This record gives sequence, C-alpha cells and structure tokens, in this order.
Amino acid sequence: MEIAEKKYNKILTGRKRRVFKRKFIVFIKVFFLVIVFAGLIWGFNYFYNSSYFKISSIIFKNNNHYTEDILKKETDIAIGTNI
Repeated sequence: MEIAEKKYNKILTGRKRRVFKRKFIVFIKVFFLVIVFAGLIWGFNYFYNSSYFKISSIIFKNNNHYTEDILKKETDIAIGTNI
C-alpha cells in the first residue's frame, strides 16, 4: 500500500505543479498585455498633450486678396491649439 500511496502522491504533486505553472504563465501573459496597453495609452496621451504638436504661429504666404486679420478670424484656428 505504501508504494502505491507514494506513487499517487508523486502524481498529484506533478499535476499540482503543472496546474500552477499553467496559471502562472496565463497571469504573466495577461500582466504584460495590461502593461503594454497602459503604455500605449500613456504614450498617446503624452504625444497628444505635448507642446510639439501645438500651433505656435500662423503664417500666411502669397496672400494678395485678404488681410491677415480676416484670414485668422475666418480659419477659426487659435494659437496653442493642438493639431
């Protein structure tokens, strides 16, 4: 009887180890997926709100028909707006 119990305990231990290993691998995959998704959101937010993409000046070239004030008023673009 003792030999059968030892063998059975060994099988159970191996099965528990495999189940734990499988759950751990799933956890690691989900964890890294969440980290990547959070990084993408943070990166998008960082670039969206950065001053690099904000309008710092408006220059009109080759304009002979309208004044600069009328063009600025009609375009509805404000300095500091994010493109």
